Amino acid sequence: MARYSQALPTTVDCSATTGVLLPIAQEVLARGAKLRFCARGDSMLPFIQDRDVLTITPLFSSLPRLGEVVAFVHPDSHNFTVHRVIRTRGPRYLLKGDSVKTVDGWIYPCSILGRVISVERSGQAVHFGLGSERIAIALLQRHRYVCNLVQLYGRFARRKG
Repeated sequence: MARYSQALPTTVDCSATTGVLLPIAQEVLARGAKLRFCARGDSMLPFIQDRDVLTITPLFSSLPRLGEVVAFVHPDSHNFTVHRVIRTRGPRYLLKGDSVKTVDGWIYPCSILGRVISVERSGQAVHFGLGSERIAIALLQRHRYVCNLVQLYGRFARRKG
């Protein structure tokens, strides 16, 4: 990835596909700018939906807290991924998507690129899931309760539709 010699704007909008998003995110966030992009996938349902617009900010000197949603380099796929911190242990973080059954594993801070500070859906801000309720969501995630609720909701929505 080419290094920019000029300063980046404070927020960079990105419409890149998942495969090329990682190097762009690394560059933008390493320079201290915010990154806005269109989320793809359903691993964070119901709080983040496919095609929601997320804004990620660099961590700077503050480490992620329990329940925060972070962008990181997945240890297995090496892809740009956005999931929730469900446990901390020393310098490591256990991350998991809200609607998946398996955890991503213990992640070191060097693999975490930034934190999600806003979610927009159809041009409107979505607040639930990023505020103080994030702690309760993280604690429920440890026992897969949120995942079970998402699956139940999915079955109900299919019957209705």
